[in-house]
Amino acid sequence: MGHSLADALYERLLSSFPATQAYTRADWNDDMPGPVAHFLDQLLRYHSRREARRLRRARTNWVDYDAPEMETAVRTFFDAMEAHTRVPADAWEDTLWQATHHSTAHLVRPVHVLTDFVYAERQKQLGLPKILSRMKFFEPYSYLRDAVQAFAKKHDLDVLGPDRFERFLHRIDERFTDTYDADQWLQLLAPLFEVAQTATGHDRVPTALLRAFFAEKGRKALEWELEAAAEEGWDQVPPKRLHRLIAEADGEASTETSSPQDRPDDRAPSRPETPSTDSSAPTDDSFTADPFSDESMTEEPSRETASPADDTWGVSGTAQPEGTAAQEAEEGRRNHQARGGDDESVPLWKRFQGGHAGTVWQQGQAKNAENENAENRSNSQEPLWARFRHERDERLSDAVTDEPSASDETASSTSASNGSDSDSSPPGAVLHEPSQQAASGGSAASASGGTDLEDLEQTVLGVRNPPHRAVYVQQLFGGDQVAYKRVLQRLSGVDSWGEASQIIAGDIFRKHKVNIYSDAAVHFTNAVESKYRDE
Repeated sequence: MGHSLADALYERLLSSFPATQAYTRADWNDDMPGPVAHFLDQLLRYHSRREARRLRRARTNWVDYDAPEMETAVRTFFDAMEAHTRVPADAWEDTLWQATHHSTAHLVRPVHVLTDFVYAERQKQLGLPKILSRMKFFEPYSYLRDAVQAFAKKHDLDVLGPDRFERFLHRIDERFTDTYDADQWLQLLAPLFEVAQTATGHDRVPTALLRAFFAEKGRKALEWELEAAAEEGWDQVPPKRLHRLIAEADGEASTETSSPQDRPDDRAPSRPETPSTDSSAPTDDSFTADPFSDESMTEEPSRETASPADDTWGVSGTAQPEGTAAQEAEEGRRNHQARGGDDESVPLWKRFQGGHAGTVWQQGQAKNAENENAENRSNSQEPLWARFRHERDERLSDAVTDEPSASDETASSTSASNGSDSDSSPPGAVLHEPSQQAASGGSAASASGGTDLEDLEQTVLGVRNPPHRAVYVQQLFGGDQVAYKRVLQRLSGVDSWGEASQIIAGDIFRKHKVNIYSDAAVHFTNAVESKYRDE
């Protein structure tokens, strides 16, 4: 399996910035892609403020800190401390991995990543200062942050929940870019091309990532143009080619590169040409009342059937961002009626939260993981989404979080859910570079008793040595192979999905602080549930 774009970026930057020294802002600001450098800047800012809070908590009444001389000295000290914050050498690899993977994933699917990153601890509500502080970790697409701030100001909101937050961002993202022409899209995508240039040495972005980018914005016509380009051999797309594809999708250029019979009959009609608009981040006044209306935040969005090409794990429709365009609403209703079930409209994480189980299987998911792995190796006549699945591993790095790195941050984490202390407990503060564990995924099995482990996997997951084992171990168990095997042993001894779901929720999601929106969590849960469905 090829490396993802984020992996390639991480390896390239690590070779330029080896973990042999501590690094400061001055070391990376001129030699790293803007999104990565900005993320690192924000991380230093967080650690600087956390260090200041620790020192303030250490104060005693034996010193008069309110004396004018002391106030001046303390202020000077804290300013100097912020200027000299650095990433220690022993933390550099993890920090760089976190910065490259979060920022790259955000460039492709900003709404999905922002929701997972901001609500990393799965809070029901989060204070506005903390929401905005966490959104500042990501520099591109700042219009999303401006929109949240403007809406909260208009409606005098102090807190927001994850569902409302995500729905609002989807609406803003679709509406803000609705009239974009090819030039504006290329300007918006400039950071992604910058990252690709640094990672690969070529000014080209994988076609699969561009499809995922436009899918999140509800741009079906552009998805289809990119699919047609991929079928013509364009595995990666340079800016000029993308400009032409966008122009063709918008009806601004001829469509000689693809014949009508190659395109779906329900392809979105071309939009009329619109005046060019400034794609810079808007001010609060640049949004109309429509995107900020109460309806835009409370109306249940239409259910969108996710494109197979945007589905790394083969769980399309499960914990995926929901579309809002009117064109997609009718399609969602038709798909739901065809499935004939109400459970599928309930996201998996909500059913876990509610303590009851349901079915999240999509049509065509009856094949087990072995067949799925075989499809990935099949020839070029297989569906496009299968051929390009391996290029969408960036989604696996989206907002994966562990426990806070310091025990004295517990109080800060508690206050975060109430909206206080906007700089405490950043999501994803402790991430681990997965390449070593992933690369040794097969050998790790033998270290823990390979045959026994494969037997357990056959019993619980329906396949021996599943192709995603290394991802399960890293994403769901923090790289702990023993914990992975222990949970499989527990799951192998239960007779009902209800019992199994409780084990998954307690021994995986809560114990390891797993983001239950993540693809790894959804895919693992579906694999376990299939055992009881088949029975």
